[in-house]
Amino acid sequence: MRKYLSIALAVAMVLGLAVSSFAAETVAAGDTKITIGGEIRVRGEYRQNNENWTDNGTKHYAAYDQRVKLAIKAEVNKNTTGMLEFMTGANTNDIYNWNNTAGGGMGVFQAGNSQYAALGIYQAWLQHVNSSLLGFPVGIKVGHMPLKLGRGLFFDHTKQGDDAIVVFADPTKELHIGLVNIKFDEGTASNVNAVTNSSTDADAYALVTTYKLDKTNSLGLNFTFVKDRNFYGINVPNATGFAGGATTQAQADVYNLGFNADMNFFGVDFYADIEKQWGTCKNCDNGSTTAGTNSPRNLKFGGLAYMVGAGYKLDPVKLTLEYAYGSGDDFNQDQNGDGVRDNTKFKGFITALGTDKHYTYTYEYRTRSAANSGLGTGGKLEAAGLTSGSAGLNNTKYIKLAADIQATKDLTANLSFYNLKSVKGTNMTHGMATSAAFNFRAARINTAQAAGIANTKLSTEIGNEVDWNITYQIDKNLKYWVEGGYLWVGSAWDYYDTVSATNKGADNIWTARHGIQLNF
Repeated sequence: MRKYLSIALAVAMVLGLAVSSFAAETVAAGDTKITIGGEIRVRGEYRQNNENWTDNGTKHYAAYDQRVKLAIKAEVNKNTTGMLEFMTGANTNDIYNWNNTAGGGMGVFQAGNSQYAALGIYQAWLQHVNSSLLGFPVGIKVGHMPLKLGRGLFFDHTKQGDDAIVVFADPTKELHIGLVNIKFDEGTASNVNAVTNSSTDADAYALVTTYKLDKTNSLGLNFTFVKDRNFYGINVPNATGFAGGATTQAQADVYNLGFNADMNFFGVDFYADIEKQWGTCKNCDNGSTTAGTNSPRNLKFGGLAYMVGAGYKLDPVKLTLEYAYGSGDDFNQDQNGDGVRDNTKFKGFITALGTDKHYTYTYEYRTRSAANSGLGTGGKLEAAGLTSGSAGLNNTKYIKLAADIQATKDLTANLSFYNLKSVKGTNMTHGMATSAAFNFRAARINTAQAAGIANTKLSTEIGNEVDWNITYQIDKNLKYWVEGGYLWVGSAWDYYDTVSATNKGADNIWTARHGIQLNF
């Protein structure tokens, strides 16, 4: 497959923008070059025990899904480019499951005989680059586009994209600089908060720089400020405390400073990404532990995450050793029994990630997170209405050993082993019926909020997981693959059975998926 938009590749290194690939057909329309391409992908997946670990509920899942893309690129000249790409799905999803609609029926059957919704906009942007204004390339890119910072520990919206304005420059051949303004949520007159008399806007501003030391070594620095006036918080103060009433949105100012490096010494590839967070959240939490009591308080952020790794190639195998860490939070429990939570600092690592795989296939991608947040669904920084996504490294650390194998010209395989632990002790299984925003750790050690599970044990042992991805190139631009992961669960998955009044060990969890994809 051929990468399009070659003029933006250097900029993509700076901003972490996801540049799509497709095998395309280019035609000329006057002085403008039009490139058309797309993708058809079909996958089937089976999951075992990923949703419910007790003896109640469904333990199995099996379905096929499909994704379609259609892209058009217009190069007016060497300086000006436009991009339009359509993709199935809506909002936080990019697929449709086979036959998941009521359908028009076939004879006596009421299901089937249906078609799916129209394509949505995945990318729609224009870009202009000027090299004569300042004596070096300066450009602007405006519209809807996939975005990512560094290795995506904190921010990765490549799955669906954001509305953004990107201004970039290359003062030298080695230095790239980018300024990004991202719109998460646009508050309107209808959703101005009546209590704070403020808009529910959510915006992100990022400064990104990359410096290339040579062809193989580079350093990067990014600084992001997110101003969110409708930040997800649990137990936000309201008229009647936990019982409900007129609420006020939590208002967060989040700062994230990231440093990343890619180096090569003596044939060994080294990489690192470090992310440090700080900031405040106003009205972020009801500090009381008693239902019906309104005790608003503010929180200070202090998350930290990092990833370091090294890879060495011994043909036809490349070995990689990696360690990653994301801070967790205790959710400021009431230690002295006065009915008020003690600490006002939230130490969990906040993320803004899409619902795609970021490290492990089963634990991180297909089952519950160890995130001890009390902030939204697992400490994710999402705009109003965007409640899905991944908690990433929030309250998780792992050691990874991986092997990438080029078996033949057309056959490749990746095998990865993960040892997974939570930073703060947690329990993964109880609270299944609670809200997605419910704090996992608080639910397990505060009986005033979660009665009947006081005997549930806390542990840092998430377990060990083996992931695989085997890909075969059937034909030009046509590939087939099998992927998945098997998680041997640790003691953090043990649950308290209320019937037998004993703690029980949970079943292991595994997922497997195969797919076929054509790019044209």
